[in-house]
Formats: sequence, structure tokens, C-alpha cells
Amino acid sequence: MADPFIGEIRMFGGNFAPRNWAKCDGQLIQVTQNDALFSLIGTIYGGDGRTTFGLPEMRGRIPIHQGQGPGLSNRNIGQRAGVEQAMISSNEVAPHSHVMRGNPGDGNSFTPADNVPAKSKAGLAAYVDNPN
Repeated sequence: MADPFIGEIRMFGGNFAPRNWAKCDGQLIQVTQNDALFSLIGTIYGGDGRTTFGLPEMRGRIPIHQGQGPGLSNRNIGQRAGVEQAMISSNEVAPHSHVMRGNPGDGNSFTPADNVPAKSKAGLAAYVDNPN
């Protein structure tokens, strides 16, 4: 991975950490194993600060910046918040509608435009390779 900064967090689609990287899974690391990273993040994410320090625990989470934006609550560095799953009721969804368009003419194309459904020709199945 090209030119990373020490302490940088990058998304990666594998089930392993690339060489010289570590997963943000809350693990404790020996200070002697990566003293440069320890000098930057200290014990923000755990550890005793003498022999160990912790990496962020980000399973089921996303990173957000520390501080406070307009209309947003303050977030401290290393603060965990949120939940992995939440139920949303219909009262929490903004009112909206969707337009359903249709065409009374024959559906005569295998590549129709504008996502407009049309009726099938008599005797023609909805999904065929050769309409003739």
C-alpha cells in the first residue's frame, strides 16, 4: 500500500491485514513492537502505556473525526458510539412517494429504456431468449 502515514486507517476488503498493517480490532500491541505508533496514539485505545497499547476497536463501526461540527455533538478522540443494528419504524422515515410508470403497448425490446414496464405480446413468455 503506497505511502501510508503511521497511524493511518484504510479500508481493505480482505480477511487479513496487509503486510506491515494491523486490523482495527482492539488488540493490544507491545510498545516495543511499534514504538512509533505508540508515540502517536498512546493509550487512547487501551493498554497500560508501559508495555502495551491498544489499537482502535472498529468492528461494526465507522471512523468519525474528533471535535464538534455545526449542529453535531462533541466527539472525543477514541470515543465509541452507535450500535451495529437499529430498528427504524415508519414514523422515522420522511414522507415520500415513488412514481410507477407503465406502457400499455407491447414490450418489444430486450433492452428497454427508462425502466418502463409494458405488457407482453399474446403468447410470449416474460423471459425468453428468442421472441420469434
